[in-house]
Amino acid sequence: MRFPRAAGNTGSDSSLLNSLRIGAIAWASHYTTSNVDSRHVNHPYCARQGLGLGTMTLSFNIIGDAYVDYFCFLDQWPENGGDSRLGEPVRSYAGGSSTNTATHLKSILGHFVPGDDEPEVVLNTVLNPQDHYGQLLMQHAEKHGFPLINCRRDDDHSSTGHCIAIVSGGERSFMTHQGCVENFLASDLDTERIIQADSAVHVHVAGYFNVTGFWHGNLKEQLIHIRNERRKRRPGRMTTVSLVTQHDASNAWDGGLDEVIPSLDFLVMNDLEASKILRRGKDLDPNVDIVEQWISFFSPLNPKAVIVVTRGVDGAVAFRDGELIAALAPAITVEAIDPTGAGDSFTAGFLHGIWNWKRQRGEIDNNGWSADAVKEGLLFGCASGSSTVSIRGASVPADPQDIMNVYEQQIKKGA
Repeated sequence: MRFPRAAGNTGSDSSLLNSLRIGAIAWASHYTTSNVDSRHVNHPYCARQGLGLGTMTLSFNIIGDAYVDYFCFLDQWPENGGDSRLGEPVRSYAGGSSTNTATHLKSILGHFVPGDDEPEVVLNTVLNPQDHYGQLLMQHAEKHGFPLINCRRDDDHSSTGHCIAIVSGGERSFMTHQGCVENFLASDLDTERIIQADSAVHVHVAGYFNVTGFWHGNLKEQLIHIRNERRKRRPGRMTTVSLVTQHDASNAWDGGLDEVIPSLDFLVMNDLEASKILRRGKDLDPNVDIVEQWISFFSPLNPKAVIVVTRGVDGAVAFRDGELIAALAPAITVEAIDPTGAGDSFTAGFLHGIWNWKRQRGEIDNNGWSADAVKEGLLFGCASGSSTVSIRGASVPADPQDIMNVYEQQIKKGA
């Protein structure tokens, strides 16, 4: 399978290429070491600095699952009862959609945003700090410089989630033990800390279908609470919410998703996920373009939300209120070594792109998202995601120079 290295004009929006030139990315190497929160985790780095209680302009709170992934890279699947030799050792990586997204986003911000303006990234998840899986995740967060808030309840003695990831022929499959992720409830979130942030706040829910404790209105209640309280206590500060669906292992593709979409500003899916959700509501019409079917299904659920669908070799589209506002097609393709985490890397790039567009114009606390901001998000998301597929490990950030090279190549192609 081949994946896009960058994205370009599909011809559906004549102003797209001009908008892509807007807001060139500021390049400044900057890296800071943050701390792991000590509410539940017994960890030597436990200061509560940099957790959205200061004066920085923007705070990202990434919420969702965390796992330890054991990667097997197969040249050929074994026959039943057979054996296949692995050309390299089985490797372990920090994983889970929220961990991946936080890691990629922290790396991107640390390299592409001037130091004084760098937003914070906080990971809100669940793990057992007493097992080696949980310790690996805490070490990963410390290494990459972002705080980890452990939302695990004291009465939950489950192990940290972990899974086996098998990569073969450019595709990947998983076998997962959810552990304490299975018991993660939306009410376990430390919403008060998020509400208190004296900055703009972006809450990103990574892997909605992976956390059943968020389903059927549970997450919606917490998101509404955060918005309402921040309007009262931080009236001049913007609050934005995005959500990535991820794969639904139950194959129901429901989980009360329709209930939570009205509380979102951004909904991000890949084309397979979007079509699976669409089929839950009605059958696909082979005579109607699939993008039009996505628009007609998702837009009525929240006309104000931006719906983003990534399409692999066909790039990505974004629509709002029944209209396509951005469409990017690949300009360069790359052979995928490991596609795991590419979607999370895309999301991290997208989040950086939309907010960097605002930051460069001094509009951090200006409500609303222009089509140009969304287009910048798609552009940077595609550059980040496609730079990741040539790296093994879902939570291993792409080289920032590779991301910038793809970004600049796309700008040149549109010149």
